[in-house]
Amino acid sequence: MSEMLKNTAPGASCEDVALKLLYLVAWGENIDLEGWAKADRDWILGTYAECLRAVKDPQSRPPVAKPASVAVQQKG
Repeated sequence: MSEMLKNTAPGASCEDVALKLLYLVAWGENIDLEGWAKADRDWILGTYAECLRAVKDPQSRPPVAKPASVAVQQKG
């Protein structure tokens, strides 16, 4: 993963944290931000905006349903 993700300084700005979150989301979705097959502009800007909203106002995100496999594991 990018060197950018290694250290988040205490007191980092919301924008810094959102940028690091963008890299984590891209990595999780197998989207390349630094190689030849880069993500398109709309994905980058839209995802960064979503990350920034999540950092500034975590309550603004709708609840995410747990995958069925997780729900089954927790019952037993």
